[in-house]
Amino acid sequence: MQIDLVFTHIPITDEKLSDRTVVMVDVLRTSTTICVALANGAKEIIPVDGVPAAMQLLGNLSRDNVLLCGEKEGKLIEGFDLGNSPSDYETEIIKGKSLIFNTTNGSVALTKMKTAKSAIVCSFVNITACAEFIAGKDDHILIVCAGNNRQFNLEDAVCGGMLVNILQKKIGREMEMNDGTEAATIIYHKYKDKCLQMLKHSFHGKYLMSLGLGKDLNFCAKIDSCNFVPVYSEGVVKLDMH
Repeated sequence: MQIDLVFTHIPITDEKLSDRTVVMVDVLRTSTTICVALANGAKEIIPVDGVPAAMQLLGNLSRDNVLLCGEKEGKLIEGFDLGNSPSDYETEIIKGKSLIFNTTNGSVALTKMKTAKSAIVCSFVNITACAEFIAGKDDHILIVCAGNNRQFNLEDAVCGGMLVNILQKKIGREMEMNDGTEAATIIYHKYKDKCLQMLKHSFHGKYLMSLGLGKDLNFCAKIDSCNFVPVYSEGVVKLDMH
């Protein structure tokens, strides 16, 4: 198995994806919020790459069954129904609804994966389920860390390294890795027993705490609180039902 990792979505192009299973990682907070939303009954999540795209899509759908969700620079977008805090995605609010989802990093990364052989969403909260999904394939795997404003971030690298570590144990054979994968595994081993501490130490974690969103870090640090894999296909994210 070949497993590559990139630290931001910037290098991703269509031709790099057609024969690969792609894993999108955005720990703070898109990947985590997607998992929570689907666990709490959202019908589907439709990632978009900007507010104009979100508003255009909304115009084509029935407003009764659709929520506008997301953030810009960590903050709720004016006119949107929900931000990007996992705790906001309660069953009574989102059950059975389609969520148009626009975030600074994660949703943009997802929209670039339309040509992938398959694409899934991974965070600490569903990391073992994602490892099991990947272990059953014999594909070229690409882990895409969403990063923070087009740059490296610590939490996505640690999550990517954890995913690789779990995979190594599950498949029980050597994997070919690029330098990004090797680096992520090294970073992971530094923080493997300190996820919440790492999130609070990270640049983006500190930023979220400065916005009064420190509780989100607790949600995002809950390893394996979800046991399913969100799959991105044909422009929407739904639960893997296989």
